[in-house]
Amino acid sequence: GLDGNSHRDDLAGWYTPLNAYLSIGPPASRIEELIALIEAGIVEITGPGTDVRLDTAVPEFVATSGIVAGVPVRSTVLIEARLPEPDLRRTDDPLLRHLLNTDQAMPYRIRAAHGSWTETGGLAVSERPYHLLDGRGAAHPRRFAYGVPTESVHWVTAAGIRPGVDSVTVGDSDAIARAVLSLPPVAHVPAAVRPEISQFGVDGVIV
Repeated sequence: GLDGNSHRDDLAGWYTPLNAYLSIGPPASRIEELIALIEAGIVEITGPGTDVRLDTAVPEFVATSGIVAGVPVRSTVLIEARLPEPDLRRTDDPLLRHLLNTDQAMPYRIRAAHGSWTETGGLAVSERPYHLLDGRGAAHPRRFAYGVPTESVHWVTAAGIRPGVDSVTVGDSDAIARAVLSLPPVAHVPAAVRPEISQFGVDGVIV
C-alpha cells in the first residue's frame, strides 16, 4: 500500500480531488434539468471559487466568485449542501470529541518514510468488522465504526450504494450486524455510559 507521505500528497492531495471532479456528480438527467433551470433564469451560477459572507447591515448572505467576475448574488437564505471533509481532529460531534478526548478513539495513522507517521482525520478501526481502536491501538469488542468517519482507512466512503453490485457499504453493514448479534449480553452497564431514561427514553445501551 501507500506510505503515509504518498497517501497525504498523492492520494488525498491530488488523486481524490481529481477523481471527484471527473467522476462524481449527478446523473445526466439531473444535469439536463439544471441546464433548463439556468436557461429559464431560475437558477444562477456564481462560478468556481465561490466565497460567501454575511452582510450584517441588511442582513443578507453575499456570494461572489474569485474567478468569474459579476454582480454579487445576495440572498436571505443559505443552504449548505456540501459534504465537509471528515476529520476526527476538527469534528464538532460530541460523541466523537468525547471518545477522542478520553483516549477511547484515535485518528488513523499511516507509516511514512524513515519510521515517521502521517496522521489522517479518519477514525482508526480494526479489520472488518471494524472495531473502534483506542489511543493504545486496542480494539473495543463492542464498538464499531464504518462509513464516512473512517475516510482514509477506506476510500470514497461517501459514495452511495449502487444496485446490482457487491456494495462495500452493504457488506460492511452485514459484517458489523453479525458481530453485534454474536455479542453476549452485558451484565452491568457502567454509569458513565448509561443513558438517562428521562432524556433518551430507553432502558439500556450496548457498550
